[in-house]
Amino acid sequence: AECMVTHEWRNLFLHLVSAVLTDAIGQDEYGPVARDLLTPAGIERVRSRLAKQQGDTIKYWICAFCVNQHLGICGDFPAQPKEGSPEAERFKANRVDTVLKTDHRCCSCSEAKHWVGDQCEMNKFSDLMSLLSRRVPTLRQVVAIDRGFDLFS
Repeated sequence: AECMVTHEWRNLFLHLVSAVLTDAIGQDEYGPVARDLLTPAGIERVRSRLAKQQGDTIKYWICAFCVNQHLGICGDFPAQPKEGSPEAERFKANRVDTVLKTDHRCCSCSEAKHWVGDQCEMNKFSDLMSLLSRRVPTLRQVVAIDRGFDLFS
C-alpha cells in the first residue's frame, strides 16, 4: 500500500470512498467528490479525473476491507464502559447504524472472536503504521474525517 486510510466508523461509507477518490485525484476535501458520486454524470467526472491524474493506480490500505472484522466485532458488542463516562457515550453512538438509526445487527458466523491479544486484528494500528512506514518510505495517510469531527474526540 502507498497510502493508509483512517476513518470514523460512524462516517457514511460514501464519505470514506469519497475521501480515497479525492486523494487519488490530488484534492484535499471530499465533499465535492461525494456530491459527484450521487449522479451518473458526476461519477463520469470522477472517473475522468482519476484517469487524468493516474489515481487509479494508487494502492490504499483501508482497514474496513483489510482487517477480518469477523474475528472481533461482528458477533457481539464489547463490554460497555462505565455509565456517564465519555467512553460510554462514544460506545453508545458506535452501536448505531448512521443511516438506519438502529443498533447494528450482530451476525451469527462461527468465527472465534478475539477482542485483544495476538489473534486480534483490530488493536494493531500502531504496529501496522510502524511496519508500513519502514517498508514504504513514501507512505501517506488519508484521514476521512466525519462531519461532526468525532474522529478527533
